[in-house]
Amino acid sequence: MKNKFIWIITALSFVITAAAMNFLPEEVPMHFDFSGNVDRYGSRYEMLIFPGLLAVMALFWSILLAWCEKKRKNADEKTAAEAQNNIKILRISAAVIMIMEFVLQCGALITAFRHLEQPVQVMPAGFSSAVCAAVGIAMAVMGNLMPKSKRNGLFGIRTSWSMENDQTWLASNRFGGAVFFAAGAAVTVLSLILRGMTVVYVMSGVIALAAAVSIAYSHYAYKKYKDQQGE
Repeated sequence: MKNKFIWIITALSFVITAAAMNFLPEEVPMHFDFSGNVDRYGSRYEMLIFPGLLAVMALFWSILLAWCEKKRKNADEKTAAEAQNNIKILRISAAVIMIMEFVLQCGALITAFRHLEQPVQVMPAGFSSAVCAAVGIAMAVMGNLMPKSKRNGLFGIRTSWSMENDQTWLASNRFGGAVFFAAGAAVTVLSLILRGMTVVYVMSGVIALAAAVSIAYSHYAYKKYKDQQGE
């Protein structure tokens, strides 16, 4: 029951795709190159890839969460409490990622409908902006959750340095969480200003920079803790 939301999103995805199928053109744009031009058209039935992917993702999250629950039940009291906290965070993460994929599907369907009016040869500006906005919001949510997570191997800034102990984990994920929240907010705002592939390139750069800065800081936190221990 606790994983019900991700399955509702999956079911909704199948329903929307099935309802749209009879109204879509026989051939729809399926892939864009790095310049934003359509480089492959496919059958309208390929749109079923999106709900199929959501179903696979929902199954993955359900199995992962069930595994985490099983480990929690067999752990000691302190570990079980920390695991319960991380399970809640994983559930939120699963929902956010599923919604992001659902937004991508809706954008693909809208683009396919536009192909009915006139051939779509380049990525619609609204499509890239909507997808990047969804990614930005997801990053901001994840950034907000990172400082609340306990040391684990599934979520957060997970480097050999951050995983060294609870202190380095907390410092790394507080900093990394702030960085990813700011990066997500920036991507969301930029998605409202920039269009086409430009916003995709900018988003990719912001994500790469946020990841690099967060990883570098986890090393700094590790060294700082080691130096304090040596005093």
